Amino acid sequence: MGAVYDPVAIEHPSHDPGAVLKSHRLTIRDHQAIYHEVVRSRGPSAHFYAANGFPTACYSPLLSILKHHFSLTSLANRALWPDAEPTPGLRCRDYADDLIAFLEHRYTQPIIGIGHSMGATTTLMAAAKRPELFRRLILIEPVIQSMKGEWLTRLMPANVARRFEPIRSALTARDRWGSLEEALTDLRDRRAFRRLDDEPLRMLARGLTEPDDGGVRLAFPRQWEVHNYLTLDAIWRDLRSVRMPVRVIRGKPSMFLSPQAWERLRQRMPQWEFLEDGHYGHLLPMEAPERTAELIQEPPSVRRTTDPMLEVER
Repeated sequence: MGAVYDPVAIEHPSHDPGAVLKSHRLTIRDHQAIYHEVVRSRGPSAHFYAANGFPTACYSPLLSILKHHFSLTSLANRALWPDAEPTPGLRCRDYADDLIAFLEHRYTQPIIGIGHSMGATTTLMAAAKRPELFRRLILIEPVIQSMKGEWLTRLMPANVARRFEPIRSALTARDRWGSLEEALTDLRDRRAFRRLDDEPLRMLARGLTEPDDGGVRLAFPRQWEVHNYLTLDAIWRDLRSVRMPVRVIRGKPSMFLSPQAWERLRQRMPQWEFLEDGHYGHLLPMEAPERTAELIQEPPSVRRTTDPMLEVER
């Protein structure tokens, strides 16, 4: 089934930074999906796909800048749809098909596809499958899985895979707190968020959480985050079908985008643009939304690294 629009808007909770966002329901592939419009955005049509574990509201500071340059929508991951379950067999590529169904419904002309982390990876997969839907791609810190890694996720028992990062952290981290302030304190102590200053971290905490019986909980359920890590797919088979201009942006190397994967991608796709800023990590859009916006909007054919002595983040 394609997509069916429900014009009833969904109100965001009062603590949500989604003053930037207006949300809607949409039937996609027999599920009630959620998608967002970035309010008062203008410019070329673009879609933003968020990372695993992060609702679109986490990117409000970045989207507040980009809305002056793009007319933006953002399809939520299935984890945030009201009737979806992380069923066996559901993999990363299914999110590319979700995106295709959304774009077919929403747009009549090719759009700019922007994504972060898993959202970048699935945007690339969608563009490979249906290149006529995209005029350009901007991939921020895409998760680059090796073919061997994909087969390991298919064959490795879940109880074994859960011993490794980032799955182990996703399983053991708290997902409920008595207040937003308590959540903020907990998040501040986590390694993944140590690069964020107080105000960006507060904005992130608001985007990550939703009200829960007097307190707050993660809006993106933990079982979904783990499921998505266990079902990542490799992109190497997709590259030959990607015919539109592509810009890839990375920060400091991490487990999600290793130096080896970065160099292999550069060698395989020399016609793409590759921009780097080693002052920031995998969460570049949250750590430095202004810098991320600069990298997104930088004129074409600029290949620049601000930190040539990039170290691997362990």
